[in-house]
Amino acid sequence: MRRQLTGMTEASSPQALLAPSADVARSLLDLLQVTPKLHRLTALLAALPLVACLGSEGGEGPGAAMGGKADGAGGGEPPELAGDYALVVQSEVEAVGPEGERERWTTGMLGLATISQQGEAALLEVRPCRVNLPRVGDSQPSIDGDLFATLPPVVTTGVAYYDDQGVAHLATDPAALQLGLDLESPLSDQLPTDDDDPAVVDHDNDGRPGITVDVSVFGDIFTGARVIFSLVGGQDGSGRIAGETELDLDYEILGDSIPFVDARESAAEASEDYQVVAAADRFALVPLGQTGLTCSEALAAGLDDITL
Repeated sequence: MRRQLTGMTEASSPQALLAPSADVARSLLDLLQVTPKLHRLTALLAALPLVACLGSEGGEGPGAAMGGKADGAGGGEPPELAGDYALVVQSEVEAVGPEGERERWTTGMLGLATISQQGEAALLEVRPCRVNLPRVGDSQPSIDGDLFATLPPVVTTGVAYYDDQGVAHLATDPAALQLGLDLESPLSDQLPTDDDDPAVVDHDNDGRPGITVDVSVFGDIFTGARVIFSLVGGQDGSGRIAGETELDLDYEILGDSIPFVDARESAAEASEDYQVVAAADRFALVPLGQTGLTCSEALAAGLDDITL
């Protein structure tokens, strides 16, 4: 299922006394339906989520994003961007609900990234550390942070170049972060819909298919998700590389533990209730000045609070 904004009105039947409130659907909405491009994940469910996707399979290479590249800028040599960075991604979505109310959700992701270079050819390796899902009403959805240690790093190729103003830039090819999935062709394979599919992986080792999203008091959702992303940004005087990221999220709900609710059906039925009116996805690669930093150390240092 490709994410779209959804919502759900409160039931007025006697069965409503047994069913979870409308907040359940809104939790599902923000977790799995925040934007038509799946959210554009922050919803890195955000993913979240990178498994050795090299080259431009299934998407445009960085050349498509480099209209301002200037041959010969910087003395004919490409900029030197190699090093260790904190990668911060922020995804914001604003939507209008069924009663005309406006909602805004912000999702964030922290990862540790390494850029290596040979000439202008760059290789970006990312280890996701945390995904912060947006609060929905009184519910705070969450993903077990320990699962990220089980994920292989996401790797993608790119180009380091100067634009026609002499500003150093990095542009990467599309890469896929997989949560609860191990697709043979991560950028192009269809997502499995059956929890017995061999492409479904229990990444958080809880005995449930895919990854588990805790929707607070209501229960859990079991899902497989894929976030395809690419980065294009310029470097400032501090060495920070920042710009826009293209995010495209697909997911499939594989099951749930929410009483009296079928999460998959509820998400589909709610898909017409919200309309996205604005969305923005940004990233920053912030130089660490040290090597060998772990996710635990990065979180303890508050790197997930970096402002974009």
